[in-house]
Amino acid sequence: MIHIIGTGPGDGRYTLDLARETIKTCTVFAGFRSHALRFIPPSSPFVDLSSDGGVGIYSGLDEIDRLRLGGEDEIGILVSGDPGFHSLLPLVRSRYPQWELRIVPGLSAFQVACAKIGIPWQELELVSLHGSGGEDIASFVRRFVSHPPSGMSGFVVLTAGPRGDRDLAERIIVEEPRFRGFKAWFCWDIGEDGESIAYCRLDAVQEGGRLCTIIMHRMEEESV
Repeated sequence: MIHIIGTGPGDGRYTLDLARETIKTCTVFAGFRSHALRFIPPSSPFVDLSSDGGVGIYSGLDEIDRLRLGGEDEIGILVSGDPGFHSLLPLVRSRYPQWELRIVPGLSAFQVACAKIGIPWQELELVSLHGSGGEDIASFVRRFVSHPPSGMSGFVVLTAGPRGDRDLAERIIVEEPRFRGFKAWFCWDIGEDGESIAYCRLDAVQEGGRLCTIIMHRMEEESV
């Protein structure tokens, strides 16, 4: 059995008991070392899916195939957030039949961020820029403002990198200068000791943490 385990955002404070119990049943693990290693027992066999210093996703899944053929029958693939939200679930499902997979859900950073600031997230359209240059985000914002989807009052963008927050805000402003006065919630490193949340204009955001959840709710503009 291959268990795809969502561990939630951050250091484990939002990890579900079911995920922890499933990890205890696994004998081999795979995931991205910056996140996964904090959850597995020391010295456990581990396939690092990271592109920087690891074997990468596709080679890592090939290694999982070899482990399965070698007799390993309880393999845990650990992911941050939820496996079904911009994560590894689609790729893993394309390689294995459904009956060989068990999906353990997890909280996503945007769910936790919305809870912290008191916004119902069923009203928000979800966009992820993890692993993406995000060239289309400004046009997405323009379309959202001019023709908002029915029932949607705002949107959430997940981004990463040391300047993911500033880069995104600057890209939106360059494409549509009138958006500089729009305000958003910037939620950095949700679930980590250093998490922080700020509500500010796009042209005033400061660089924050490694991972950022950006929430523009009701497209509010601050008068200058």
